[in-house]
Amino acid sequence: MPSLNRRSFLDQVCSQIKWKAAHREICAELDAHIEDRMERLERLGRDKEEAEFEAVAAMGDPIQIGKELNRYHKPYLSWLFHCSWVLIIFLIVFFIATVLWPWGSRLYAQNQPVRTNEKVIWTLDAEEQTQQIDNRIVYLTGADFTESGILYVYWKSELLAPYQSGWSFALNFDVYDQNGNNLLESIGYQTQMAAVGGIEHYVMVFRDFDAESIEKLTFIYDQYHRHMEFTLDLMQKEAAE
Repeated sequence: MPSLNRRSFLDQVCSQIKWKAAHREICAELDAHIEDRMERLERLGRDKEEAEFEAVAAMGDPIQIGKELNRYHKPYLSWLFHCSWVLIIFLIVFFIATVLWPWGSRLYAQNQPVRTNEKVIWTLDAEEQTQQIDNRIVYLTGADFTESGILYVYWKSELLAPYQSGWSFALNFDVYDQNGNNLLESIGYQTQMAAVGGIEHYVMVFRDFDAESIEKLTFIYDQYHRHMEFTLDLMQKEAAE
């Protein structure tokens, strides 16, 4: 076999390896072996060119070396490796999107206060009265009364996992005072709603609310063959800080 320099040797080795992506790594490793051998030969008195040819010759037949390396460097191994990483990344994203994100959003929503920005005279904590019908839970969370004579009553509604659909809910309550008077016939109320992290936040807005004479509110829901009842004792109110 004619003498080969290191470049020709490496080219012949790689010509037998079908997986081209592995050529750079293989050439770097073989070239490092050649370089080490050259340094030893140069210390023994060989000049650089002579040391290179001897070092390359000592490596063996480049064609045979290339065929052996080709047996251990298959393209499908690379595809499998990359596919496994793609699968791992997909599973991580899927876990975040289906587990961590909904859980974090619900936790944020549960602890996110939905309160008026107006000046509050007194506030009331309803200690999250709850009613569950089917897969939906409805919470009465509290109330604020403002300087402008507006009473804000706060609610939440949540569909239980794994069920993410259910009967449609709205604040269609009849509201009675302690004397049985229906406030819908006198002052009425407006509603506001916002959804955060799968939890719906509702606000009942009673304008020109008579906070001096009304001591208790009873909310009765009777829609779609479903019945709920909540009570808000305004005598438990606390002055706003």
